Amino acid sequence: MTRVVDALRGGCKNKPMLTQPFHEQILAATEASHRSAERTTFIVELMGGKLDQRAYLRYLAALAPIYEKMEALLRERADRPLVKSFDHRGLDRFDRMRTDIAVLSERVGVEAGVDLPETTARYVSRLHDGIEDERLLAHHYIRYLGDLSGGQAIARLVVRHYQVPPEALTFYDFPDLGDANHYKAEYRERLNSAQLTEAQRHGFIDEAMQLYALSGDLFTELGQA
Repeated sequence: MTRVVDALRGGCKNKPMLTQPFHEQILAATEASHRSAERTTFIVELMGGKLDQRAYLRYLAALAPIYEKMEALLRERADRPLVKSFDHRGLDRFDRMRTDIAVLSERVGVEAGVDLPETTARYVSRLHDGIEDERLLAHHYIRYLGDLSGGQAIARLVVRHYQVPPEALTFYDFPDLGDANHYKAEYRERLNSAQLTEAQRHGFIDEAMQLYALSGDLFTELGQA
């Protein structure tokens, strides 16, 4: 995952913040919190093959309510200009997550989602009905571009280490988007050209930083389970 992030950053740290494209400002501002989240013990051990299918199931179940709430808000705001310019129903993950969780739960004999981490509720609470569109877009960016980048590495590793079957990995399939790299490049260009005020850009970045911090807390809590 780290290599993917480094490739996207492309050495933007040496450019003045005010002259950077917006997507590079986001990457520079969130670098420390992003790295901290992906280096939690739970994630390192999960990706390193030291855990099991049950651990991956807990990971997926802890994220599912976040996607459920986020996608409900995105559908409600589908006609708003900022949301409309980025959202795509081919990105929706929640139904796929439910399918994967059901398959894995049957395989390991564990009912998922019964005892969710407390951090999941804290994360979902940020997706309240009054959230500003630019902050909702930060959720959209963090979750979906993450799934299209580092998420693909996660899929490969859980297959290799834990023999998770393809029918339990539909979360990582995006058949309606076409070429993923092309989609991500277009997404970043839309971010750079989005008609956002300076306050909205600060709101987006602030939300993204908070989300990475929450992700770190979530992974830490999963590691303590």
